[in-house]
Amino acid sequence: MPTGHLLQDIDSKELRRLFEAFVVHCLSRLVDQGFVTANQINQSNWYVLLADDNSRLVSEGFLAGTSLDNNQRPYIVFDTQQSLRDQIWAIPHEAIHLAQICKGDFLPCWGYSLWKGRRFEKLAADHPKYFEDQPWEKEARALEDPIRKHFYQTYPDLRVQ
Repeated sequence: MPTGHLLQDIDSKELRRLFEAFVVHCLSRLVDQGFVTANQINQSNWYVLLADDNSRLVSEGFLAGTSLDNNQRPYIVFDTQQSLRDQIWAIPHEAIHLAQICKGDFLPCWGYSLWKGRRFEKLAADHPKYFEDQPWEKEARALEDPIRKHFYQTYPDLRVQ
């Protein structure tokens, strides 16, 4: 499958399984590194959603996002209007956010987030200090490159050029 392929053209069940497998790969690396425990991940009962063009994710300009549903189950949502290549790039970052939630460090809420018990107001994706002023984003950015590198070593055909 070409990585520039639009996700909306791929069967949704297959696409969800593909993303779940890639997220599991990244989470396994985070467990191996001692960032999160397998038990914390397994107890969370996380899942993957696919967004359509009417979703809030799309309107706010994100490729993907990680949050909690109404039952406090963590999930990662992917924008199906983007290419597979773009989504593959986003997966390690979102897997880190999922691990942060599973550890209890990060709690995304409506309009704000809690990071290790401290409240932070939500910043727009294009805010100049989006990564600097949101510690969960700063941590994810610091951890994502080694996770992404291992991911591309395992799946070299999916490397973003």
